[in-house]
Amino acid sequence: MYIHTSSLTQFQGLEPIDSSLELFLNQHLDRYDKLEPHIHAFVSEENAKHTFWSQIKKLEEADFIIKTVKMPWEDSFIYGDAMLRLVQGEMAQVHAVRFEKYKDYYGSAMRAGIELGQTIREEELERYRRGQIKLRYDLLDVQKTEGIDIWVSPAQAGTAPLWGTRTGWAGMTAIWSYAGAPTVSIPSATIHNMPLGFQCIGAYGHDEELIYWSRLVSLALG
Repeated sequence: MYIHTSSLTQFQGLEPIDSSLELFLNQHLDRYDKLEPHIHAFVSEENAKHTFWSQIKKLEEADFIIKTVKMPWEDSFIYGDAMLRLVQGEMAQVHAVRFEKYKDYYGSAMRAGIELGQTIREEELERYRRGQIKLRYDLLDVQKTEGIDIWVSPAQAGTAPLWGTRTGWAGMTAIWSYAGAPTVSIPSATIHNMPLGFQCIGAYGHDEELIYWSRLVSLALG
């Protein structure tokens, strides 16, 4: 879904962070306090989902409008291993010389990832890289067609795990890393006194615009 706002007068104090950004964002508008951001959102599991939709409601109350759009990927890809295998394969290549010499000094997870990566052929990695570029431009096409400035989602499917258990689930972040899209996580909610991030995602190569929109979202969420 995307979010559109007809008036952001409560954010009049914000200044553009550089002139090139102002030119890009003001193609059809004269002032920053009349910007119309379009933000895409999709959701995760139960308690995080409830919190996320409460945050979306806050954005609606700040005159953001939300619309659902079809994402340019299949769920099977998200739950598949292509993104992980690309990381493992490239990790094996980058660490090739050091790994031979210092293998015993690597942590078990890192060592296992590199060893799996060593079994991945270059043709397979090239297929993943081509998919990476395709996804990047498919996302840009959707943003252009729908008039979306940033995407939003929970940063995680739940709160941070207990220390020493695991590092969390990458399902809400990996796809954006794969596409090379910049992200910002806003710590704007808690569940059982644990933080839950609200994730804003920008277009590839548009990091500065993401920072601008994320600040607007952060102010609206409070």
